[in-house]
Amino acid sequence: MNHIRINELIDAFFNCALEGEDRASLERALMQSPQARDLFWRKAEIHEGLREWGIKHWDQIGEPIPAGSRSPRAVRLFRTAGRLLRTSTIPLTLLVGSVVGMGLAWAVAPQVGSTVSRALRLANPGFEDRSAGAIAPPEGVERLEKLPTAPGAWAGDRVRVCEAEHGITPVEGSRMLALERALPGPGDPAETRADSCDLFQIIDLAAHRREIAQGGCTLTASAQLLDADAQRMVPTDFVVRAYVFAGDPDRVLAGWPDARIEALATGSERVTSWGGHTAWRTLTAQASIPRDATFVVLQIDATNMDRTPGRPAAVFDRHYCDDVRLTLTVPLDRSIGH
Repeated sequence: MNHIRINELIDAFFNCALEGEDRASLERALMQSPQARDLFWRKAEIHEGLREWGIKHWDQIGEPIPAGSRSPRAVRLFRTAGRLLRTSTIPLTLLVGSVVGMGLAWAVAPQVGSTVSRALRLANPGFEDRSAGAIAPPEGVERLEKLPTAPGAWAGDRVRVCEAEHGITPVEGSRMLALERALPGPGDPAETRADSCDLFQIIDLAAHRREIAQGGCTLTASAQLLDADAQRMVPTDFVVRAYVFAGDPDRVLAGWPDARIEALATGSERVTSWGGHTAWRTLTAQASIPRDATFVVLQIDATNMDRTPGRPAAVFDRHYCDDVRLTLTVPLDRSIGH
């Protein structure tokens, strides 16, 4: 089956217009072709990204989405199906047939045989260095949300590195990160649209290019997050997200956030919190790594879901992050030096 036909079938699937023999053709293509599964994954991430954008900016285009509709059952099942396909020992034919039959096919093929995981080097993953995050601007001076200028540092919105406080103890080491305030980003009018406190790091994949070029690699990003603030009436959404790119990081950074659409693959996990928690929660994002990938942009954010028009920039209290990790999983029979 040619690339154009597969593309048409995948588009029909996401438009809920795939029936009969066409559905069976897509199932066969996903089972037989790693390229088809990769294409499906990319389109699935685009659809998920559009859904998230619609939720975030709905107050600009229509009535607010009811809280209960912000995480549709389809999305929850989609993520569950992804975890199943990555870890299950059930035959691929049965899994793909069942998942596509539910309208929730997943594009990442399960790894055949054994795999080996490699921890990727992150700068200040446990925030033991007090220099992590954005530096607060002088009083009265505006500062736009910024990405790091190069690998090896955190950057983003208003955060601070702290030790144990308010009864909250770091997951590891003696320090953790407090997410404090959303700063205006490109395209935000003044402070009115600043609703998320974001943290970014760029990770260079050069040391693993030989393994990645062999194909079949998976990226896993995780972070420990905790919302101990119980004194509010609106929820906070925590997100861990990884964007996989090829090419020059400078070009992507200069075009952010619009450059996100150039990502070869993305993975994310989101959780909605009403606060008052005392236990840390692990959020994990996974993405397949295309063979030409050269770097990753890792994003962690807390988003205030208050959609009141004209509200000021979001301020966060007792929202914490710690123990960030990034792992590359490689098929053992293709790994270097196994």
